Amino acid sequence: MSSCLLRLYAIVGICVMFSPLRAENVGDIAVRGNVLDDIMRMPITTAKVYVIDLVDSSVVASSTSSGAWQSGEHIEYTGAYYLNNLPRKHYILKVWNDGYEPQTLDLDLTKLGKRQFQLNLDPIYLT
Repeated sequence: MSSCLLRLYAIVGICVMFSPLRAENVGDIAVRGNVLDDIMRMPITTAKVYVIDLVDSSVVASSTSSGAWQSGEHIEYTGAYYLNNLPRKHYILKVWNDGYEPQTLDLDLTKLGKRQFQLNLDPIYLT
C-alpha cells in the first residue's frame, strides 16, 4: 500500500512540476515599435504609447517613444517604445503626441503562438 501511495505522490509531483502555476501570467508578452512623423518619416521622441484594456478601458501599460542609440559622439534617435509584461489579452494601443492626430490600433495578443514572447510592430506614423 505504501508503494502505491509513493507512486501516486511521484506522479502528482511530476504533473505539478510541468503544469503552469497561473495561466494568466505564463508567457507575458513584450511589444516593441517605433513612432514616426508621417510626412518627414523622422522619429517622434516624445509620443506617449498606451495599452488600454478592452473590458474596462483602464491603462494597462504605457511608454514614451524616446529610443536612441549612440556610436561615439553620434546619437541617433529612433522613436522606439517598449512595453513589457503584457498578459495575453486583447487590447487597444493608443499613440498620442502634441501637434499630431492620435492613432489607435488593435492589439490582440491572444493570437500569438505559445512560444512567442515578443511582438515587433510596424512603425506607427502620426500625421
